[in-house]
Amino acid sequence: MTPIQQWRATQSLRLLLQTLRDLMVSMGPLLLLGGGLLVAAYLWLDPQPPREVRLATGPAGSAYASFGEGYAKALARERIQVKLIASEGAQDDLAHLRGGTADVGFVRGGMADPVADTEAGIVSLGSLFYEPIWIFYRRDLGIARRLPGGELQRLDQLRGLRVNVDQDGSGVPQIVEKLLALNQLTPADLQLSNLAPDAAGEALRQGRLDA
Repeated sequence: MTPIQQWRATQSLRLLLQTLRDLMVSMGPLLLLGGGLLVAAYLWLDPQPPREVRLATGPAGSAYASFGEGYAKALARERIQVKLIASEGAQDDLAHLRGGTADVGFVRGGMADPVADTEAGIVSLGSLFYEPIWIFYRRDLGIARRLPGGELQRLDQLRGLRVNVDQDGSGVPQIVEKLLALNQLTPADLQLSNLAPDAAGEALRQGRLDA
């Protein structure tokens, strides 16, 4: 490289550095402002998962309570603390969600109001499993004599019988009411009770319940 070429290269480099310096001086405040706005937006939107979650589960010893404990242990490994809220069941869990006293809860399908609950910001995170409605009855009681072959085949065959539909907060009574309506029945057509599962099982064994 000749002396003239070296001089030209030096001048070009000096001009480039001067241009960059002037650009930084003029754009510096804007860059700082933009960075500050990005930080403020990040803090305001809070995209990070919460560090504490309130989970409505179910009665002590129930499957829902067990699931809640499992989720609490799993999320604890991600440094998320889960506060378990005992409840009477799925209907009570939905009430906690509607009232804002729980962030997450176990709710049976078909219980939520598709319009009102969606507008209130309640959404489904997904389906966990199918939860069938079981009907247990004693074949040696009066109900068996009224059934073809001694077996229950239709819900309308429960008319007038003593039937337990679980506790109010479980959500089962609300689902049963819908099922009865589909079979041209109302709760008044049956002798309904709201015993807990253990108490209902004992009453069924003693003949104080038909189903």
